[in-house]
Amino acid sequence: MEDTSVRRVRPLHRPTTVVLGMLLAAAAAIGGGSCSSDDTSTGDGRSPTSTLPFSSPSRSQIESATGLAFPDSLAEYRSVELDRSELNIAVTMAVSDVPDFVSSSGLAPAGTPRVIAHASPVWDQNPTGSIAAYSSESDDLRTSVEVVTPPEGDRATVRLVVQAR
Repeated sequence: MEDTSVRRVRPLHRPTTVVLGMLLAAAAAIGGGSCSSDDTSTGDGRSPTSTLPFSSPSRSQIESATGLAFPDSLAEYRSVELDRSELNIAVTMAVSDVPDFVSSSGLAPAGTPRVIAHASPVWDQNPTGSIAAYSSESDDLRTSVEVVTPPEGDRATVRLVVQAR
């Protein structure tokens, strides 16, 4: 007949507990500094600025800091600060205002179909319509811009990622 009584589990001996604790501490000391998020290089030899020059910026603050020239048709301004070094912004504007926005803002074609490869609470990751990618840089900020023009309709969505450098 099989014994179905509860068996008592013996606690670890003190020397075993000490050795396990030492192994965990050693592993943390060796591997603790190797996380890829600890990399602070910008790829161009400069250290990045740790914070953006604003927290919850207005339209005029964004224009002043980035050199963007938003048209009067700008609407549906939404922004989210992912951390103190990146701000995501989505706005809409009249499709007819997009060429003037691009030229007045001094945006350069990015040379790649997409410059924003991550999801954000303020936009869809894979929008429908044609996408034109632009970018601009200053000493302090890098601005990536995608203009999404829908197949139908008169409003384009402009997605911006403003990053501290």
